[in-house]
Amino acid sequence: MDLSIIPIKYEAILKEKEKEADSQFQIFLDKLESDMLENNLPASMEEEYKRVYEQKKLDRLLRLKEEIKKLV
Repeated sequence: MDLSIIPIKYEAILKEKEKEADSQFQIFLDKLESDMLENNLPASMEEEYKRVYEQKKLDRLLRLKEEIKKLV
């Protein structure tokens, strides 16, 4: 079996799962924004959630790439 295709397959799976996660996160952010407006809360909370989400996504991607490197 050609192990060089493993990173390509994992990357494709990752991109699909990332789209799903981003979609769900956007639903969460939309609801959060609505709730914040209703309760007169600062919009900066939403930006903080976005920042943390994007950082965690990057961290997971880097960990996954390291694990894939171990396989090939």
